[in-house]
Amino acid sequence: MVARVKTGFQIGTYGVDFGTIQNGVRETAAMGGNLVRYQILAPDPRYVLASDYDDDFRNWSFEYYKAWWDDQINKIVRLCNMIVHEKLKVKIVVDCHSPFGGAVNYRGRVTHKICFDEQTRRRWELCWLDSIYALNRPEIACFDLCNEPAGANMAWHRAASKLARKIRKLTKKPISISTTNGHIDFKNFHPLEVSNIWYQVHFYSHSHLTQKAIKRSLRSARIWSIKHKKRIYVGEVGCNTQYHDPRKFFSLALPILNKYKWHWTIHAMNENPIFDYRKSAFDVIEGYL
Repeated sequence: MVARVKTGFQIGTYGVDFGTIQNGVRETAAMGGNLVRYQILAPDPRYVLASDYDDDFRNWSFEYYKAWWDDQINKIVRLCNMIVHEKLKVKIVVDCHSPFGGAVNYRGRVTHKICFDEQTRRRWELCWLDSIYALNRPEIACFDLCNEPAGANMAWHRAASKLARKIRKLTKKPISISTTNGHIDFKNFHPLEVSNIWYQVHFYSHSHLTQKAIKRSLRSARIWSIKHKKRIYVGEVGCNTQYHDPRKFFSLALPILNKYKWHWTIHAMNENPIFDYRKSAFDVIEGYL
């Protein structure tokens, strides 16, 4: 396991101009963070009200999606060049927030098409494999294959394993694999037979803001990581400011994540206003980066 903890922010990209994205990377580095999670996010009804934009990426042809994906990869490469030019001590997690085909109703449950449709899975793989050459550079920290994969654990495990093995033939860089829906319960999740994996969970504030309650919530992932000697990456750690106190939450949660030596990225910079901590908790977060 890597000794040094990587910490920083998830950078919102949907509907955000590139200059603002660049400034988010700079701001993370200025605060002492060394990691940003770049959302490759389409008008996805799981995360964005697609009806507001008269669009839904699940209806896109593969040709249209691939052109959009390639444009996102080009933006990430530009960010890498900026990091080099400005000598920023930060690396990028490339986060596939909206894999081709999206999530649809399948046998009575919401499931990503990459988990059950072979053609969709192969096209998702093609997007990733076509991008590895451009992204196989020091400024990239990790390849995050699918954000909050929806569906049965085994179906997702099979799809992730197949792609991870193919990527591993091209690069030794870390690959991030989420549990189903980003849940923090690892009870029925088995490690992949692929090296250098960051196993990802998402963790948000809840009504019981005590260190004891937070440790209880993370217990399953903690036990699993120790048993299997695997790295945990909390891809999204966040607090809904409408309901909870972000200063209290981050002052309790972040020391625990650092003690466990888990990587983490705050959800989120330049995204939903309810997750904007600039006025309420940036000074607290900065203390743990």
